[in-house]
Amino acid sequence: MDKDTNNKLAIQLTKKWEIDISEAISSENLQLLLAQRIQEMLKNELEALLLIMYRMDIAENDFQAAMQLGNLQAIANKIAILVIEREMQKIYTRKLFQ
Repeated sequence: MDKDTNNKLAIQLTKKWEIDISEAISSENLQLLLAQRIQEMLKNELEALLLIMYRMDIAENDFQAAMQLGNLQAIANKIAILVIEREMQKIYTRKLFQ
């Protein structure tokens, strides 16, 4: 992922997920921060998480498969990957139709 795309991704995730990113961040660290936020939401704000998944158009089958992983951290990591993949699709689609 190039730096421009990574920055766009970071900006989009910051807005939707209330993640504090104070400087340029690697995609790995971005995924880690997102997974931590998702893990918090799994514990305390499940309805809000489900609403975000719906609004982002995350495939229900993929989300359900992630929820079956059992370990809360594994679930959060998989959901973070799904979210990042979806946001990347949006970024590339916007670039394609500019």
